[in-house]
Amino acid sequence: MTPTLTPPATQHQIEAFPNGSFSVRNTELNECMHSTIGPWVEAQEIYLAQSNLLHCLATASQVPHAAPWVIYDVGLGIAANSLAVLEHLGQSQTASASPWIDRVSPQIEMMSFETDLDGIKRALQRPELFPFLERNQEIVKTLLEQGVWTGQLASGIHFHWELKLGDFRTQLAQCPKADLIFFDLYSPKSLPELWSYQTFQLLAEKCHQPKNSLDLRETTLITYSASTAVRAALLLNGFYVGKGKSTAGKKETTLANTRKTSLANPLSKDWLDHWQRSSQPLPRDLAEPFNPEEKEQISSKLSAIIRDQALSS
Repeated sequence: MTPTLTPPATQHQIEAFPNGSFSVRNTELNECMHSTIGPWVEAQEIYLAQSNLLHCLATASQVPHAAPWVIYDVGLGIAANSLAVLEHLGQSQTASASPWIDRVSPQIEMMSFETDLDGIKRALQRPELFPFLERNQEIVKTLLEQGVWTGQLASGIHFHWELKLGDFRTQLAQCPKADLIFFDLYSPKSLPELWSYQTFQLLAEKCHQPKNSLDLRETTLITYSASTAVRAALLLNGFYVGKGKSTAGKKETTLANTRKTSLANPLSKDWLDHWQRSSQPLPRDLAEPFNPEEKEQISSKLSAIIRDQALSS
């Protein structure tokens, strides 16, 4: 059954930020979906800008008869991240700056995972407060009502956007491997089970694992969280992990990749020293039970990974 635009529940409220932007607060978790820079700036600065999207698409397009390029949008929220991608790729100047698009007619599949559509329905009641939603109301309403939106963008890129309603962890097995992952859920403090070692293990299984420089498909994961435990979980699941850019709302973000040479700012020994001192060095599903011998084993493994990353920086 496809979701319909029924009236939103009262657990989501629109909240104004000092810079004039608006977000949606989950009153049950007492947490806003976005930092105080606002949803659109956050989508542009943390997710779109750091994805290096067109370069990655151009590289992937060199593979003959390549499968569609896949984006996991983990946490649709009010669709700021996904619409930032859609608008960026849809601009006509994108095509003029990227002549390879006409040659290969790339296909994008974006899968937005969400458990609760009440937040975006609340935002759609006041679209004038969210210009990115107002500009794309018909596309978003089609996605929510039919579970899918498909179109050819002005740039010539074929775009297939699918809504995956429910716990994303139970749906990954049926999904194609991801080239790009936006991991943008409520915070590890509010929903620690979704930022667990096992969660990133499931995601790692759906990533491209390049074996050498000729293997052009890789996977990038971007998240706003710079949590020590989250970074440790990513490292222990085979991701190479680095520091992402800072914003007015975040001192650091996190970039992870399945190819270590793709990291511009990999975590270093300084981070390992911080991990040793941290009061929460691991996600909850690894931290309990936890004893000194286990910590030493994990520390040795992390140290080896950090040294390996440093060799390529």
